[in-house]
Order: sequence, then structure tokens, then C-alpha cells
Amino acid sequence: MKKTLLSIAITTSTLLAQDCSYIHTLAPYQYKSSDLDCIGQITEKDFAKVTPVRIDNTTVLTSLKYDKKTKAVINKYTLFKGMNVSTDDWNLAAKEVSKNTTETNCTNPNSKPLLDIGLNAKHIYTDYNTKRQFTVLVNKNICKG
Repeated sequence: MKKTLLSIAITTSTLLAQDCSYIHTLAPYQYKSSDLDCIGQITEKDFAKVTPVRIDNTTVLTSLKYDKKTKAVINKYTLFKGMNVSTDDWNLAAKEVSKNTTETNCTNPNSKPLLDIGLNAKHIYTDYNTKRQFTVLVNKNICKG
């Protein structure tokens, strides 16, 4: 009986594992909401090979993960390594980075089609020195707003 249940469990998990190889044959405008888990899985795997990535002189993308439950790509960044940033400057930077992140996600030809089919983007920015943090959430409703 135990062998039968184990065999059923292995067979079921094998059948449920997605073959995502087809994703690379599609253009972003061809994606459907049913493709999100494959896109998230491939993106997370690809970024794991190259992170950390320096975005600009103050920003480093340290990780990218995909949360299947919330259909969210979670990007984590550090800011201002080796720089002393006052609270006022931090607040100003948070406001500007939030605006730019939202604008970029909502207009980028690679991310916009994904947001349109239900992907959520969560960007977590942390001050390298003080560990202050802010989060920018972007989804299709925010882009329309």
C-alpha cells in the first residue's frame, strides 16, 4: 500500500511539473495568464546566475524571486553602499525611486505585457548602511491609475 501511494505521488508530481521550454518561443504580447508561473520560474532561474547586478551608481539588484501564490516577481535592491544619507535625502530618494520604478514597469515593452496579464511586481529597496526600507508595488491596476 505504501509503495502504491508513493508511486502515485511521484507520478502526480511528475505530471504536475510544467514544461516551460515553450516560453522562449513567444513574444511578450503573446503571453497568457497561464504562462505566468513558467515566466516567473525561468526569470528567477536566469537572474540567479547574474545577481547581484549594478543598476546605477547607487543601486544594486541583489535578488529576484517569483512567488507562485501571489504571482509576484520580488526584486530586492540595496541602495547607497558606502554613503551616508540623511533621513530627508532618503525620503526624497524613496519618492523619486518609487515614481521611476512604477513608470518604468508600466511603460517597458517587456514588463507591461506581463503586468497586463496579472503579474505583480514587488520592489524592495533597502539602505545598505542603515537598513531603512521601502517597497514599491506595481500591477496592472496601478499602471491604469
